[in-house]
Amino acid sequence: MPIAILLALFIASAIYALLALNSVLVMTPTELSLSSAPLADIYQVATGNNPWFITIVSLFAVVNGALIQIIMGSRVCYGLAKQGLIPAVFGRIERRTQTPVVATILISIIIAFAALWLPIETLARMTTYLLLILFCVVNLALVRIKRGEGSLTDNFTVPIAVPIAGFASCLVF
Repeated sequence: MPIAILLALFIASAIYALLALNSVLVMTPTELSLSSAPLADIYQVATGNNPWFITIVSLFAVVNGALIQIIMGSRVCYGLAKQGLIPAVFGRIERRTQTPVVATILISIIIAFAALWLPIETLARMTTYLLLILFCVVNLALVRIKRGEGSLTDNFTVPIAVPIAGFASCLVF
């Protein structure tokens, strides 16, 4: 496994752990659970300043998350279209940008609709479940490839226990 992936996972986990620790040092868990904007409240309690900066950072994080979902969703549609599992129009690549424009537009509309009409908690829950389902499918596909039921290249090898553990952990979550 590439060291960069492990390092990124370690760093992200450490940041989340430190954030969680600092959060409960600044505010009680009860206060945090009642807050509609916990990070902004933590910032305000810790510094005494207006949390406008945290609000702007949060806005960029939300937009970035939406863009990632659009890119991921359109690429999944592209792959499914290339496999013949959904209409071919979603696999069509625009000549100038070399991207699946129809799939990108469809996913953008779905995400915009969901963002405008669903509560944030529902959006977060749906995103988490969809990603876990996608990760389960990817891990199962790798198990299938490892068992010789698909094409396999010498570019990437991993013990079969890794995708099995990945599938199991996603299923548990």
